[in-house]
Amino acid sequence: MAEYVLGVLVKEQTYGQGLTSPLDSFTEAFTAALQKLKPHKRPLPHLLCSVMRFALNQFGNEQIRSGYVELDAAMELLRGPTSHHVNIPDVPPGRLKACPLDHGTDRLLGLAKAMSRKDRWSPVLRSECLQVAADQALVLPDRQKALAIWALTALRLDARDEAVEPLRQISAVHPFDTWADACLQTVSK
Repeated sequence: MAEYVLGVLVKEQTYGQGLTSPLDSFTEAFTAALQKLKPHKRPLPHLLCSVMRFALNQFGNEQIRSGYVELDAAMELLRGPTSHHVNIPDVPPGRLKACPLDHGTDRLLGLAKAMSRKDRWSPVLRSECLQVAADQALVLPDRQKALAIWALTALRLDARDEAVEPLRQISAVHPFDTWADACLQTVSK
């Protein structure tokens, strides 16, 4: 669990901690923590693994739930367009905080939740998505998730032209390439 916390601190570049690790080295800490925590079939290690997979853009196809409803719904959303609308629920009342989340992950979960509740596209939504996707304070995998949320929201709301820009940026980026390139070909016709 210490490697998870180290990954959070490195990813977040927590003020006053004096960490000098390169920002992208959080992936090393998370990858090491994943390898050690995966075999443990207990709720907390399972939750930590789900959070780390989200941070590392490892969404997979499995439908195993972490119990963190916003995270589970955001991961389902980021797997690509589906036949049903993924609505990200509110925080269940009385939920206890089980582990620290970095601010980037928290911000992406907030963006996914906000976009999942919109019923029409507007320039304001584009601006919100663009602001997160262009924020250099976020690590690259978080900015890629913001682009995917932008594209998926625009597609869901029939704003196909608005999906082109983010789709172009993620169409060759794993794991989004599995669906983004096909969507780009469709909306570019």
